[in-house]
Amino acid sequence: MEEGHVYKNVLGRRVIIAIPIIFMVMAAIFLLMVVPSRYEFKVTKGHLGLWITSGGWLNDQQSKVFGSVPVGNADFGNLLGRSFETETEALKALSSLTTTGTRDRQEKLIPLEKQIAGLYTDLVAYHRVAKELDLPGKDDNVKGLQDWLNYYMAKLASEPKKAAGSETFPYELLDRSSEGTTGKTLEGKKK
Repeated sequence: MEEGHVYKNVLGRRVIIAIPIIFMVMAAIFLLMVVPSRYEFKVTKGHLGLWITSGGWLNDQQSKVFGSVPVGNADFGNLLGRSFETETEALKALSSLTTTGTRDRQEKLIPLEKQIAGLYTDLVAYHRVAKELDLPGKDDNVKGLQDWLNYYMAKLASEPKKAAGSETFPYELLDRSSEGTTGKTLEGKKK
């Protein structure tokens, strides 16, 4: 009879230990379901991506809405480490920063491009003459330089349109699903 009493005491102790462990596991699962996911931009190995974070103790997952984009050393510091409640909110903030960053860089490049365009025009002419003279290695960059000059001239030709009030930003932020681009803007308008 004493053996049965000892067995009941051991079983009782195990139950007393198991109940708090079960409660803690259930509480952890509940917290995982209740703690909302947050969205953060991170730069990893020179690539900007939108990450889904869940409370900090689980592994972050990359969003399927915004893939990893190579950005090199571009400054996205205003977005990094900032949490967003929705993917749409995160993408709107990225769109705003991208628009501002692109315009700022373009404004800084305008005077430099004007200087470079004249030098490149001369350089292309010298490369063509060197090619005609059959000098080795003198025509390697002509196509690249000519492509840049064509781009620059097309940009200059489009500037009067912008001055007339038809300036539009060339990037359109799209609403994307895990299946891919839906073709709608974030405001729901069809492209």
